[in-house]
Amino acid sequence: MNISDDPGAAEGFVQKYGWTWPSLSDPDVALAGELQLYGHPAVAVLDENGVVVARHIGGGDAETWEALASGL
Repeated sequence: MNISDDPGAAEGFVQKYGWTWPSLSDPDVALAGELQLYGHPAVAVLDENGVVVARHIGGGDAETWEALASGL
């Protein structure tokens, strides 16, 4: 979820690492608040029903995000 970066730059970052999951734009931070993502950066993994199944608040790198997603 992107709350502060230019949408094009955020998409470029996702493509750079070859990630296949969607990255949402949330400039008004409404969805981040709903998902209880307080902090920057933060990642939430949702299942097909929109239920949060994993959450990570704080820094990380590509390996952090890959491990979070692959551990489900």
